[in-house]
Amino acid sequence: MNNPFFFYEVINQKYKASLNVNLLFHLPESFSVFILEEEVFKAYISHLERLFKANIDKKVKLYTIHLGNPTPLAFCGEKRYVSDIFYEFFKDMLEKRIKILDELAENYPLAVENAGGFHKDEVRKILKKTENLKFTMDIGHLESVGEETKKKELAFFKKMRKRIVNIHLHDNHKLQDEHLPIGKGKINFFLYKDFILHQDPYIIIEVRPVHDAMRSLETFKQMFGLL
Repeated sequence: MNNPFFFYEVINQKYKASLNVNLLFHLPESFSVFILEEEVFKAYISHLERLFKANIDKKVKLYTIHLGNPTPLAFCGEKRYVSDIFYEFFKDMLEKRIKILDELAENYPLAVENAGGFHKDEVRKILKKTENLKFTMDIGHLESVGEETKKKELAFFKKMRKRIVNIHLHDNHKLQDEHLPIGKGKINFFLYKDFILHQDPYIIIEVRPVHDAMRSLETFKQMFGLL
């Protein structure tokens, strides 16, 4: 829904829901649990509730959400995050806001993706305490955050395995998030075989344009013997 045209189609329910297609929406990445303005956060939650209710008859299977990014701050020649400097303040705020998302997920299919603030250790600790939120595991993101963070996030996903309902597939060279066609980077997708084949999640080939996505799908099927 970062695409402005698709965004307004969904907001105004102008799209056609086919009985043969499962609808999964990626919510706009303008949302953030890190913003200081409480009224802005509440307004966005109200917006999400209206969106979910308006589309409930469309039988949307999943809404994936990013938690947003903590604000960086120049600090004596280095970049630090405001949420780290004022740790206790943000810890309390994040716990309350993620709880609100968890309550939303009791009635609507909402999944948090491993992006942005998810990479913070404290955020994952809070997410472990939730009961209703589901998770979207983006393998490309896992492979571009560095080995230490990857190890921690894999441990998180193994613990929350039963709540992984969506997996995003795309390739990269393990240095940054590139969204390359599968096979054009250095990711060993077999490391995630148990998640991909045994969790029965929705699989999203998150590659553009369409012809690269279709080629990636064929490569993926060949890799896992699904042809």
